Amino acid sequence: MAVEVADSATVLAASIGTGRRSRAGRVNKSLAVGLSLLVLIIAACLGAPLITHYDPTAQNLLIPAAPPFTYGHLLGTDAPYGRDVFSRLLYGGRIDLLIAFGATGVTLISGTLIGLVSGYLGGLADTIIMRIVDVFFAFPFLVLVLAIVAMLGPGLMSLFIAIWAVGWVSYARIIRGETLAARKQEYVLAAEALGYHKGRIMLRHILPNIFSAALIFSMVDAVANILIGASLGYFGLGVPQPTPEWGSMVADGQLYMVSAWWVPALPGLAIVLVGTAFSLTGDGLADVLRRGRAT
Repeated sequence: MAVEVADSATVLAASIGTGRRSRAGRVNKSLAVGLSLLVLIIAACLGAPLITHYDPTAQNLLIPAAPPFTYGHLLGTDAPYGRDVFSRLLYGGRIDLLIAFGATGVTLISGTLIGLVSGYLGGLADTIIMRIVDVFFAFPFLVLVLAIVAMLGPGLMSLFIAIWAVGWVSYARIIRGETLAARKQEYVLAAEALGYHKGRIMLRHILPNIFSAALIFSMVDAVANILIGASLGYFGLGVPQPTPEWGSMVADGQLYMVSAWWVPALPGLAIVLVGTAFSLTGDGLADVLRRGRAT
């Protein structure tokens, strides 16, 4: 009987271990695919001069709307200017990736710090910050960005300022909630009992334990910022012409959807591909961190 119990325990332990390894394999696969795809896209965009010799703004009126796999033009040319679509995709990706990392990075840092201060200090500071956050949440995010860009004028810097001005509120609310929960943990109470400075407690004790929540959300936010940049480019409020940008490329090619489908479709697929890469990375990272907390 004891032998049967021991054998059953061994089988159970083995099955649990196998389940954990399979879950880890799925997590690692999702994260690996997302990161690999993202690194590949970044490398292609940064290495555009090494991949293609075409100027993305150079016009060739002799071959407008040339289809993909035309000699010398892998993805064809656009209409009506005959610009190389492949080079415009690579150089336009630089703008969209800059929006993803530049705009998201600033809002991630600023919103995290504001939420950390609000959640830990509480009192009047927390009340004021949360009322400001509520005001921003009362309006649709895209409407606020459009209003700010319309006031500042079209351009990449105007887009950055608009996202920085309103994008921090989501991070502040997330980190505030995590901070309120962390304040009750024993390691924070011990640090307070030892008389540590509030800044040290927030930055060295609380922040490392709650930052993962903001980091995971930043993956989703990066996709949203790319879509905002593309939307503004579509409305003519983004990067001015003739600088390539995926949203403006979709807008320029919508009139040729039937006769030259690749002109609007390929930049749209590029946006979907980058969004998929960020989503897979965020999902894999969330699962990894969740499993790390569970163990």
